[in-house]
Amino acid sequence: MGNFQDFHLRYQWNFALIVIIAGILLSFAGAAGSSERSIDIYSKVHPQTAPKASLVRLPGIGNVLADRIIEYRKKQNLETLKQLDNVYGIGPVTIEKISEYTEFE
Repeated sequence: MGNFQDFHLRYQWNFALIVIIAGILLSFAGAAGSSERSIDIYSKVHPQTAPKASLVRLPGIGNVLADRIIEYRKKQNLETLKQLDNVYGIGPVTIEKISEYTEFE
């Protein structure tokens, strides 16, 4: 019976250690992931000329919407933020989210 109790105690400690390590790794991964999507407050994105890599850093703009913005500006002269409402998938909520991070020349 002593061997079973030793095994069970070791198992509990190993499981607790794995949970702690996983929590630490996930917290680092979460911090790294959030910094990738953060916006540099010192330089605003110019949607009319910005490359895809800059557009996807805007809140609510992923790869698909960035591609749509690029396609739209090839056809239309993009002069105001309000014009992004014409891009499929972008509405007033997204425009509001990105307004403080964008600038038009």
